[in-house]
Amino acid sequence: MTTKWAEIGSTNSHYFGFPYKGDVYGHLSMRTSSKSRDVMMIIDKGQIMCHSFMNCRIEVRFDDAPPQKFRGIEPADNDSSVVFLEPASKFMAKAAKAKTIRVALTIYQEGTRIFVFEPSSEASPAKE
Repeated sequence: MTTKWAEIGSTNSHYFGFPYKGDVYGHLSMRTSSKSRDVMMIIDKGQIMCHSFMNCRIEVRFDDAPPQKFRGIEPADNDSSVVFLEPASKFMAKAAKAKTIRVALTIYQEGTRIFVFEPSSEASPAKE
């Protein structure tokens, strides 16, 4: 079974205070295989406030369209720097056409922060 990956880093960063202290970038990672599609939003350090029991919603804006809500799912290993976005197929279809993607995340002790992504031909190519 072949799995393909594509990842892009945010064009902006946010300064987080103690204990993370420093600039934090976001990363969008997309994974496809014959059995599944996944979209992951990852931050370098910090804690994304999105837990399965909270009915987590992540707002995403593609270009100048109104923000859309995606369901946030925490990973099986409970890594709080990662959240899966669902439905992944809807996200991937919209991302493929977008010039700018903005993802709003609520970060523990940092509030809501928006990470900006600009997909282009220079973005990281799909990996197998």
